[in-house]
Amino acid sequence: MGWTSYTINTTATTDAVLRREFTQAGTDGSRWEITDTATIGATWYAISKRTDPTGQAHYSGLVCLTERRKQRNGLTEFFYKDMSEDCGPHAYACPARILDQLDQLAPNPGGYAAGWRQACRDQAANKRAKAKARAKQRAESLAKIEKFISDRFLFVNLGA
Repeated sequence: MGWTSYTINTTATTDAVLRREFTQAGTDGSRWEITDTATIGATWYAISKRTDPTGQAHYSGLVCLTERRKQRNGLTEFFYKDMSEDCGPHAYACPARILDQLDQLAPNPGGYAAGWRQACRDQAANKRAKAKARAKQRAESLAKIEKFISDRFLFVNLGA
């Protein structure tokens, strides 16, 4: 339930570090890999694919909270806390592109995963609605300023 940390090269990207961390082969013939990712701020969202020994693929969403701390020796201490979507992570900025793929690859998730996907979609819709309201407010303010100026000043085109 805690954080994992280790030293990495300062130029290593979060995506490269975590893809390497979550790509593995099991001794029984199973395999784990990351098929798509997105990093929003310090949160990494991914689609994890586990192929079992029979060749059957299983997909799930993966969320990693990350942090970097530069060290004096020029390296970076990299921290991450990983959670699958069915743990009900409280990070809801997952892009619709990832959610749409998860819905196709792993439809009808149970428990916390379904709630997490919906919470991500709700947050995105709320963010769009707020942006639309801000744009409308800016347009209304600009219209008021334009009306104020046009009511008080007469602009004459003197030709150029």
